[in-house]
Amino acid sequence: MLLPKFSPGEFLEALERTRARRTFLVPTMMTALLEEPNVEDVDASNLVRLCYGASPIASYTARRSQEIFGEVLCQTYGQAEAPMTISLLRPSEHDRVGSAGRPAVQDDGGARGRRGGPRGRARGGR
Repeated sequence: MLLPKFSPGEFLEALERTRARRTFLVPTMMTALLEEPNVEDVDASNLVRLCYGASPIASYTARRSQEIFGEVLCQTYGQAEAPMTISLLRPSEHDRVGSAGRPAVQDDGGARGRRGGPRGRARGGR
C-alpha cells in the first residue's frame, strides 16, 4: 500500500478500506500507529507483510506490532550506496529483534578486511 504522505490515522483507515496485503514503514511510523487510539479496532487481517527498515526497531514496537497485526513483520537492511536489501529478518524470526537478520539471497554475507579480502561469513541471522 502506498500513500502520498503519512498520517497514522489515515494509514490505518486506508489499510482497512483497501484491504492492503503489503506495505513498508520505518519504525517511527510503526510507533505512531501503535499510539493511535483505535489501532486495536482496525481490521488488518488481509495484511501478509509489513516490511520495515531504515533504522533499528525497539523491541516494544516489534512485539506490539505483532500483537496488533500478526506475524507479518519483515525487517530489511540495506545501504544507500548499493540500493538493495542485503539482509532480512523474516516474520517467524522476530524473537531476534536487534539482529540484522539473514543474508538476502543475492548476497553472500561475507565481510571484507581493509585490503578487500574475505574476513568470514555472516552467521545466519544471529
